[in-house]
Amino acid sequence: MKTLFKFIAAIFVISLLVGSCGSDDQDTAEEKPVITEEEQVEEKPAETEAEQVEETTEEIAVEEARPAYDTVIFGNYAGEALEWRVLDKNDSATLLITQNIIDYKEFNESTQADATDWENSTLRNWLNEDLYYSAFSDEERNAIQTATVQDFKEDHQAGEQTQDHIFILSVDQAFSYFESDEDRIAHATEYAKQQKKYPQDSYWLIDSYSSDLYKYLVSPKGILDNKPRVNESEGIRPAMWVSNNVLN
Repeated sequence: MKTLFKFIAAIFVISLLVGSCGSDDQDTAEEKPVITEEEQVEEKPAETEAEQVEETTEEIAVEEARPAYDTVIFGNYAGEALEWRVLDKNDSATLLITQNIIDYKEFNESTQADATDWENSTLRNWLNEDLYYSAFSDEERNAIQTATVQDFKEDHQAGEQTQDHIFILSVDQAFSYFESDEDRIAHATEYAKQQKKYPQDSYWLIDSYSSDLYKYLVSPKGILDNKPRVNESEGIRPAMWVSNNVLN
């Protein structure tokens, strides 16, 4: 009888222990948080109106930073391909000007009274002889159109008209083809920088400021300036009309 009682008591104790363990497991399961699928995916905060405006502004700024003009590669000078900016275009030809200052040359070696005239200038001769034959192939030369060129003095007195393959811009052209002072700025190539002791990013224009050897030029800041000595070198940005057939 005593043995039976001990057996029943042992079973009772074991039952209590098993029940206690199950309760602990249940409590643990209840305490464990349930994470839903939605909570597992981190929500991206919605953009504010200010942030959307900022992104739009950045896109517009990038768009405005892109050049508003076309460029072409045509010819070769001093071992480098010549890059040209498109200034104007008609049904048959396109007006080009070099993107950079390609060299430094005096407008005229002479200092005589007519030294400011384009017609007899050494720069005109260099452009239409030296550069024309050294920088372009036969095919490219055939595509360069002959243009009627004329320079003017401060009192609007017209110089002699000339027929040229290559020329430099007039004051009127420098202001009509470029939108701002900044737009007129050009930088010298590495080759050009080596041709002058103290190179500056200024370049000749074809017109004269006065009859006293003053010539117009574009300053490094892109504004109109003048130089009193035509026999001192300044930057050269050649311009020319080229047939559309070779550019298309």
